Amino acid sequence: MSEKSIANFKISTVSEIISQASRNAVKEILRLSDEKMNYVLAGYFLFGLFLAFFHDSYFIAIGVGGISIAIYQLVKWLLPDKTIHHYVLSVLFAIFPALYIYQMHGLSAMHFTFFIGAVLLITYRSWKMMLTLAIVTIVHHTILALLQYRGMEEVYFTQLNYMNLQTYLFHAGLAVVIFGVCGYWAVVLDKAAKSKATQTALLEMQKEIVKHNMDFAETISSGNLEAEHKNRFNDEDELGQSLLKMRDSLREGRKREDHDKFINVGIAEVTDIIRQFNEDTEVLAYEFVSKMVKYTGCNQGALFLLEGEDDDDAYLELSSCYAYERRKFLQKKISVGEGLVGQCFLEKASIYLTEIPKDYINITSGLGLATPNAVYLSPVKTEEQVVGVLELASFQLLDEHKKSFIEKALENLASAIVSSRTTQRIKMLLEQSQQQTEEMRAQEEEMRQNMEELQSTQEAIARQAEETEKIKRDFEIRDSVFERTTILSEADIHGTITYANNKLCEVAKYTREEMIGQPHSLFRHPDMPKELFKYFWDTLKKGDVFNGIIKNRAKDGSVYWVDATIVPVKDENGKTVKYIGARYHITNEDFAIAMYNQQADRLNLPRMEQLVKS
Repeated sequence: MSEKSIANFKISTVSEIISQASRNAVKEILRLSDEKMNYVLAGYFLFGLFLAFFHDSYFIAIGVGGISIAIYQLVKWLLPDKTIHHYVLSVLFAIFPALYIYQMHGLSAMHFTFFIGAVLLITYRSWKMMLTLAIVTIVHHTILALLQYRGMEEVYFTQLNYMNLQTYLFHAGLAVVIFGVCGYWAVVLDKAAKSKATQTALLEMQKEIVKHNMDFAETISSGNLEAEHKNRFNDEDELGQSLLKMRDSLREGRKREDHDKFINVGIAEVTDIIRQFNEDTEVLAYEFVSKMVKYTGCNQGALFLLEGEDDDDAYLELSSCYAYERRKFLQKKISVGEGLVGQCFLEKASIYLTEIPKDYINITSGLGLATPNAVYLSPVKTEEQVVGVLELASFQLLDEHKKSFIEKALENLASAIVSSRTTQRIKMLLEQSQQQTEEMRAQEEEMRQNMEELQSTQEAIARQAEETEKIKRDFEIRDSVFERTTILSEADIHGTITYANNKLCEVAKYTREEMIGQPHSLFRHPDMPKELFKYFWDTLKKGDVFNGIIKNRAKDGSVYWVDATIVPVKDENGKTVKYIGARYHITNEDFAIAMYNQQADRLNLPRMEQLVKS
């Protein structure tokens, strides 16, 4: 049985395959036997003609032999799908020996032609055909014997004058034994043929399973994890089931890898946007929202940022809106706790809607206005505070990995906004402080002139003292603001610490006495490259302001990151006399490392992961 014939079976179970294979094997045996028996019958007929040559029995040889063969072929032609012609054949194997006995006048050798027919019928593997041959043989032997012994001279059964009953029964019993032996071997050969067919079918099935599994394994190894395992023997194919599990595992792994890649690539692109536009919050908001809408496959997005200094006056203002490749210029203010945006801000948790009210939001498309199928709101927050809310609308549902990307991207945006606003406040306060310092110097000069001019006027001196005290109190108030928000220090031109505020003591965990008189290298962390500090001193010696992200080490060995701004203070001749440092403590280490790596790339310095490995 060929592999092609197995593949053509419309079957699904092993038992059906075995049954079909057995039937096909029997059909093939019967077909081959039928082909050979055509030659055997021709030989029987010609042998009858040969015997007719000796006894002039052409009429009966041609008549009996020709009619017998004609009946066999007619039955075979009329009933091609039946096996009745096989039993007709077994009858012919009884008729032809009777014909030969008649032609040879009972020659005993002709009796053995019955046994030759029985042997030939073994090829059909059917004991029933043996039974037909035996019955017909015994019946016509009995009839011919009775006719001959009662005086019918035309009948020749034996050359003996008489055969007693005992001898006849002995011969009949011997014939039955021979027919029985032939029938037994017909059954044995039939079982052997079916067993071989079963083994062949099972072997072909296993070959098909192995070939299919090899093809499936090659398909998987080529990277096609969407291929289907269409084996019709799945219940018996343990290897196929294992390959399916392996494919599913690889497919799940690839899916996780694609999701991780989606998140990592998106975070890198968002970080780049933040780095480019972190100085302009309005531009940053637009670029960020447009990127989020495009990258996540949404249709519309809006970013609301917190405004207002006091909690009572705080509100969320629409900072940027982007939809369908267009920037939307809208103005909208939402109170904290108002609507879904205010609720998202207040609860500091994401909101995902898939059943959208018709009047909630509409998306303009080429087909008109349509209600989105999903709306996702997520707070723009750091670990410590919430600075806004991002709202995205889409016709498609959002996968979990996209939600995870959105939340991580918003953490970076929140840190950038907090840092930008803090930096702006520090710059503003620093400018105010410098302005106040200059004003105070001018006032002091004026006071000295007034004191020289009005030494005799005690009232003027009292008023001037009172005014000076007021200015001093204002300065102390401003200084207290710096103490809470900014790490301040002063150093001489050699970098020796001459002043440290309370915020520096708090973060660095040194007392003021421990720091005064010490170099700033006291805080240096071994991860920071020497090239950064060379750039630091080169910038200051040129009289320029240095700004950079620095990793420091506290007294107890812990790490703290700062966004440092070092300003050279010059005298009236333009000579640097000291340095004032204002630093913002970055509490989000991941954001600090990202900002440092951007700085490292800009200054051609080693990135943080390279420094840690080294």
